[in-house]
Amino acid sequence: METGGVDVVTRTRGQVIGIQVKRYSVDSLVTGPDIQQYAGVKSQHGFDQFIIVCSGGFTAPAIENAKSLNVDLVDIQGLYELSEGTSR
Repeated sequence: METGGVDVVTRTRGQVIGIQVKRYSVDSLVTGPDIQQYAGVKSQHGFDQFIIVCSGGFTAPAIENAKSLNVDLVDIQGLYELSEGTSR
């Protein structure tokens, strides 16, 4: 499967999930156009779900675009919470 440079590709319950990881500083956030770009990658490469994980966070337009384009966002706090849930 061609992944379009996506960082992580996993298959779960018959679905193909793409995960893009961005390491940004606190002042550098993922933007609305970034989300549009990754939504295109999701569509072009046939991912059932697409998740963007970013240490810096997301702008308000990025969050809105993600909702409308069905892209999931995880910030550093969300990643921490996910890791806490798996350590029990």
